[in-house]
Amino acid sequence: MKGYSSNPFVCLSLSRQQFTAMASLTSEFLNYIVFRYLSESGFTHSAFTFGYEARINRSTMDGHLVPPGALIQFVQKGIQLQASRAFGDLITKDVDELRKIIKEKKEKVQKDKPRGKDKANADHKREPTREREMEKQQKEKEREQDRERSDVMVLEGHTSESEGTLLATGSYDGQVRIWKRSGVLISTLNKHKGPIISLKWNKKGDYLLSGSIDTTAIVWNVKFGESKQQFEFHSCPLLDVAWRNNDSFATSSADNMIYVCKVGENKPVKTFSGHQNEINAIKWDPSGSLLASCSDDTPVKIWSMKQDVCLHDFREHRKEIHTIKWSPSGAGTSNLNNQLLLASASFDSTVKLWDVELGRLLHSLNGFTHSAFTFGYEAGLNRSTMDGHLVPPGALIQFVQKGIQYLELEKNLSNDDTDMDEDFKLLEPLDLITKDVDELRKIIKEKKEKVQKDKPRGKDKANADHKREPTREREMEKQQKEKEREQDRERNDVMVLEGHTSEVFVCAWSPKGSLLASGSGDSTARIWTIEDGPCNSTILNVLVLNHLESQATEENKDVTSLDWNSKGTLLATGSYDGQARIWKRSGELVSTLNKHKGPIISLKWNKKGDYLLSGSIDTTAVVWNVKSGESKQQFDFHSGPLLDVAWRNNDSFATSSADNMIYVCKVGENKPVKTFSGHQNEINAIKWDPSGSLLASCSDDSTVKIWSMKQDVCLHDFREHRKEIYTIRWSPTGAGTSSPNNQLLLASASFDSTVKLWDVELGRLLHSLNGHREPVYSVAFCPNGEYLASGSLDKCMNIWSVKEAKIVKTYNGDGCIFEVCWNKEGNKVAACFANKKVCVYDMRL
Repeated sequence: MKGYSSNPFVCLSLSRQQFTAMASLTSEFLNYIVFRYLSESGFTHSAFTFGYEARINRSTMDGHLVPPGALIQFVQKGIQLQASRAFGDLITKDVDELRKIIKEKKEKVQKDKPRGKDKANADHKREPTREREMEKQQKEKEREQDRERSDVMVLEGHTSESEGTLLATGSYDGQVRIWKRSGVLISTLNKHKGPIISLKWNKKGDYLLSGSIDTTAIVWNVKFGESKQQFEFHSCPLLDVAWRNNDSFATSSADNMIYVCKVGENKPVKTFSGHQNEINAIKWDPSGSLLASCSDDTPVKIWSMKQDVCLHDFREHRKEIHTIKWSPSGAGTSNLNNQLLLASASFDSTVKLWDVELGRLLHSLNGFTHSAFTFGYEAGLNRSTMDGHLVPPGALIQFVQKGIQYLELEKNLSNDDTDMDEDFKLLEPLDLITKDVDELRKIIKEKKEKVQKDKPRGKDKANADHKREPTREREMEKQQKEKEREQDRERNDVMVLEGHTSEVFVCAWSPKGSLLASGSGDSTARIWTIEDGPCNSTILNVLVLNHLESQATEENKDVTSLDWNSKGTLLATGSYDGQARIWKRSGELVSTLNKHKGPIISLKWNKKGDYLLSGSIDTTAVVWNVKSGESKQQFDFHSGPLLDVAWRNNDSFATSSADNMIYVCKVGENKPVKTFSGHQNEINAIKWDPSGSLLASCSDDSTVKIWSMKQDVCLHDFREHRKEIYTIRWSPTGAGTSSPNNQLLLASASFDSTVKLWDVELGRLLHSLNGHREPVYSVAFCPNGEYLASGSLDKCMNIWSVKEAKIVKTYNGDGCIFEVCWNKEGNKVAACFANKKVCVYDMRL
């Protein structure tokens, strides 16, 4: 996930002594103020390139509200905040002292301002060195020469026929217009009933092809200015059209289909299906024998007129692909002997080059590559004296974020004694540099009053809800959903466990008995003793395992992971403070294991129960000797935060990290016994199959990979998911289980809202389970492998029949679900929610 870890505990937050209600910094806002900086500073080419790569034309930002120099102001404030922290002001002074410091600095600024005849001298003192002045003059001279050069002309237009004598334009009014190069309008072609999205001349120049939101394509006879033929095979808006030759062409649509058509024919001559989402662009190769397509489902597909299924299915992109282009080489071009390539541009911020003949990825061009190159050249960065090694990744983002914090602090510590820190969430970043304190207070007051006014009260609540709904259909849907939730709350097959005061991130049943453990952001774990009976029975008792020594450090004690030992006698918890704790089932703290320097993300017992394995954001894994309560060995092979750990047997294990690597390690060995590389983004989860011979991994690169200890490259590379994959689970079947004759399956849960079941032996997708509407965070097989539970951010827990691949039971909760787990008998499944609750669902009722 770009910019954020998929693990909720990796996202570090501001401490509660700082402003927790910061104005939000979005990538759209940051990109826009960077674009404005480039434009305002005279970096014309850089601004143009960056504007294209960052899709500034699609920005919802109102440019009139962005003052000149916005980026510089935020960076300057960020530097001031860093400087203040370097001197310890913000961590050693209370509010009154900070007010005093700011007041003194403001007075000093006013005092030091040059006035009258002193201004010239002051300006002179601020001038850079003679060398820099000469460099500046030289640079200006070069810019002047560039403006006067005759080899560069900027043209803006639409699509022109091959001879370049006519220009065709398509517009939002559904009309096509043809113009002479002199600017004279020749004809207006009017037949579409919706905006025109794509417009292309054929090579001969006698036909013009248009595709519209009205779901149709039209071939126009240019000579007569009339429609030659209208094609209406699609069921959704057309997104692209492409001529194959002078009388045949292809169309793509939001209905996920591609049709190849011919002028004079009333049916498509070829149909291509296979994409799972709208097809944004199609392009014929120079010879007209191959058609490339790209889609919001993230693959690029290559189609041949000689077959019905795609020739190649390229799945290396991680987000939607907007456009593709063939190289002007290979058969059918003047560069016959040059390699035929295809370029694709994606919302994952990369451009990829594909070798179509060999069917493989040739190069991946990451980030705003062209913008960076252009800006580097225009700004003369090759002559910079900056040491690049001293600039940390994300420096600009950090400065802007710090700038927002500083501005909030500056506005908060104003001339009166009232604090506004809890109200900054009502403001936009631009408000902080364009409004004074009084205006900010007015905005906050108005927004607060509006919120209070809009709050439904008493008997008016139903009416208020009704008024806010945009359509009758949505209102009915909402009422139906609420009715289902109300019914779920009253069900006797569900037990709701309440007591946590913050989100519940993790839960796990004891392998022995009827104990359920849960871990929360409230700095506690809880052990719930649940009667062996229907879920409407009472809870015998609840044990609270408190991780807090004092209230002052509450934010560092979130329970991030927990695991029972195989006997069910001990519970281990991992916390945001970097400590692992071992508890008896009675709630007694046995030991605190302290060696990590960052939050613990994953924690696992080995089967024997003598070792505990922890993985941390500090990039290390630690094996703990449980008996002595000391570190047995620390492993520091990774360069990024660890995201998961998994025992293979009693003394060997695997680790995965945000550095895209997997290491298989052994207690007592100082080097990894095996290294697996191949993922293109952070690896969220790893799991050994029941026999310990295969390792499955899932990543933000949208792939699931299967690894064998017998080879270095992955055994299978499953690419059917369209978004980040958060977790995976093996079925409790196959070799090494009590069901050796049953099929071994792997389940994966993704942010594309699907759960997929994989037949690992055959290396193929078995089923795609489509029942959730939001990212799926957790999956779990029941002990006999007959059912699969899934929990999603859509607040629903679904129980699936693995054999039939369909939902057999559903529970609608009141909050996002972070984890689901089965008890040892397989008759109850628990889910933990963002609404501070844990629910236990009884499958027998």
